[in-house]
Amino acid sequence: MPIALIIFFTLFFSIGILLVSYRVKKEKKRRTEFTRVAEELGLSFSKKSDSAFRKRLKKFDRFATARSKKHSYHANIGNVLRDKRHGVEMVFFECRQRWEDRGTMDSVFYFRSPAMNLPQFSLREMLSATQLFLGFMTGNSGINLENHPTFSERYYLTSN
Repeated sequence: MPIALIIFFTLFFSIGILLVSYRVKKEKKRRTEFTRVAEELGLSFSKKSDSAFRKRLKKFDRFATARSKKHSYHANIGNVLRDKRHGVEMVFFECRQRWEDRGTMDSVFYFRSPAMNLPQFSLREMLSATQLFLGFMTGNSGINLENHPTFSERYYLTSN
């Protein structure tokens, strides 16, 4: 085997190890910060979501399991902060689709209460060009709050 090929594979392998160790270190730092925030606010913390919570999230398309012929994909949920006060379950977590290895995690705030009769809604941070495109494609430009124009410019709110 030529020496150049050995050097190439050694460098390739070394760079791979460095990238993986950087990502692990970054995730550990985030987890430590989430643990600190949970303690400070009196919330429970877990690295991953439990199966009962995952089951409740299945009705939301963003968290449903997607299947192809060879693979099954589902949302990668981590850094879960939880609390239940006054009958309201509140969960804050980070989420990335399993097949999306790059980019940032989405931050999600989930709350549920049998006492509250709220419509199902979705709120996403959006660039105005994206909002216009989605409005054109779906016929839904989102809900604009007249008293809060800055909010309406920055976020895409939809509801049933």
